[in-house]
Amino acid sequence: MKIKDTFSQWIPFLEKEAELGNPDAMTILSRMHRHGFGVPKDKKLANHYAELKKNAPPFTLDDDDDSNPWANPSVEV
Repeated sequence: MKIKDTFSQWIPFLEKEAELGNPDAMTILSRMHRHGFGVPKDKKLANHYAELKKNAPPFTLDDDDDSNPWANPSVEV
């Protein structure tokens, strides 16, 4: 099995991460859809995730930031 064959298994996790504002997940999803890794090539979806990242607010992993879902252990990721 090649690594690119496992990409489709990442989709639900990456979509959740992107929904939570993780710009890395947005980038990965954009590239997966642009190049067809684990998903059919879809330029529209690739552009969607690229725009999400471009317009996303700053994202940090500061423990003292209550607005960051990553810093809040009660949020399921």
